[in-house]
Amino acid sequence: MDAQSGIELTYGDLYKKALIIATNLISFGVKKNDYVGITLPRGYSQIVGILGILFAGAAYVPIGINQPNERRRKIYEQIGIKHVLSNKNTIRDFNLDDTDITFVDIDQSTIQSIIEKPVNISPFDTAYVIMTSGTTGIPKGVEIAHNSAVNTINDLNERYEVNANDSVIMVSAIDFDLSVYDIFGILSAGGTIITLDDNNFKDPELWLKLIEKYEVTMWNSVPILFDMLVTMAEGKDVSIPLRLVFLSGDWIATTLPKRFYNRSKNSLVVGMGGATEASIWSNYINISKEIPENWISIPYGKALKNQVYRVVDGLGRICPNYVKGELLIGGVGVAKGYRGDKELTEKKFVESDGVKWYRTGDAGRTWNDGTIEFLGRLDNQVKVKGHRIELGEIEDALIGNPKINKAVVDVIKIGTNNQLVAFIESNESKDHALTRLSSNEKINKLKSEYIDYDEYLNSENNMVLGLIFSIFMDLGISQGKRYSFDEIMKFGEIDIGYELLVKRWLLLLQEHSMISLEDGIYLFKKIDIALDTTVNLDNFKK
Repeated sequence: MDAQSGIELTYGDLYKKALIIATNLISFGVKKNDYVGITLPRGYSQIVGILGILFAGAAYVPIGINQPNERRRKIYEQIGIKHVLSNKNTIRDFNLDDTDITFVDIDQSTIQSIIEKPVNISPFDTAYVIMTSGTTGIPKGVEIAHNSAVNTINDLNERYEVNANDSVIMVSAIDFDLSVYDIFGILSAGGTIITLDDNNFKDPELWLKLIEKYEVTMWNSVPILFDMLVTMAEGKDVSIPLRLVFLSGDWIATTLPKRFYNRSKNSLVVGMGGATEASIWSNYINISKEIPENWISIPYGKALKNQVYRVVDGLGRICPNYVKGELLIGGVGVAKGYRGDKELTEKKFVESDGVKWYRTGDAGRTWNDGTIEFLGRLDNQVKVKGHRIELGEIEDALIGNPKINKAVVDVIKIGTNNQLVAFIESNESKDHALTRLSSNEKINKLKSEYIDYDEYLNSENNMVLGLIFSIFMDLGISQGKRYSFDEIMKFGEIDIGYELLVKRWLLLLQEHSMISLEDGIYLFKKIDIALDTTVNLDNFKK
């Protein structure tokens, strides 16, 4: 179901369209076990195209429409892509004239007859390659076999009884591996996929309308998108009638599940984790409404079927319970490796005790009951909106500009979310530097805010305002939600001795239009505050 156009495709329609695309790809020279790029705007055509590539016996390699040409070329070379499935409106923005890439238009076909059925493949053939960030500036292509992805999908569908009555809104992009479940998890169960377009895929108000209109039963996304949905429902004071919620890709705020449960009935929130290199997910935990008081974060939980975790020290020895080490994932879900990078594959994928393990680079530990706890990263990678990003790749892109002398990229936390920041030293004036950065397609796609460091250091008011606003967020106050003064004190568990201070803070934020006050009710506006507060709030609370 296409939310924008209202177009509905039956399973029969989908199958026939995919066969036509498969036939067209084959006529252009695509062979079994080839790697075919797919670059299309959001919508049902993405799903049709992916199935068409698979029906041709090839593996699909999703490449976002906003990827810079330089990175796109690196992907083609790294993976060995010779064909790209797209459409004329999209492909006109790419300069492919000096490459060996063959463009196949998804909207056009000159074939007279189509193949009768999909090309036969092995369960061990490659199904897809998902690109992740690389340390050298060259993207890494994670190569996943059919049987690996199917193992994850089948386990979850059986575990949570996903069936033909289920439906999901596809909020994840196809170059993000959560989309693999949206497509194949739902299709394999006979359910319904509701697709969005590039203009509305981050509109929580629309999500709520679609959930009601199509009686959507499932949600699958990174926590920040689900938080947007819950916040919108809270603002409108409406329910969220989902039966099943999958959250993964980043830290899950301990307050988020309860906020959802307060607006739903007979629902379940499942936290999951793992790595793109281990077929979407490798662990799960069913999250209850009341989080145990001793939890400082929501743990990974237990391994999925036919998958296993290890926590090892620097010498590869298994760590005792509660001892921090590196998380290793083994089992059916482990990827073939990094396509076109044998050296990195041998470094990150290791054999031990007859099992192939993926070294995640994540820190973790196990509890006495076997629960796995995620403790963050061990290397220079960070997660932003669910995507793993290598800071070195961004620094490499910045330093590639001849007018930039030095560049350091770091990450700061805003609540439970990560925000990238870059510090640059330029050998030209600020105005010229910003103009040059704005023209760099790789940097400009980040939709960044440029701040002069000297001016920022001198803007004492902004620093103080940002710090105060961030403290309220750290106390659990939600942006976009309304609170009375008593609710702020109660919700933040603020000691009564700080009542006058809190009132002064609220007045200051109101004077600078960061919050509004109407009939004794405060509204905290949606503002991005790039501060990681290090204030000790223990004494501030009761």
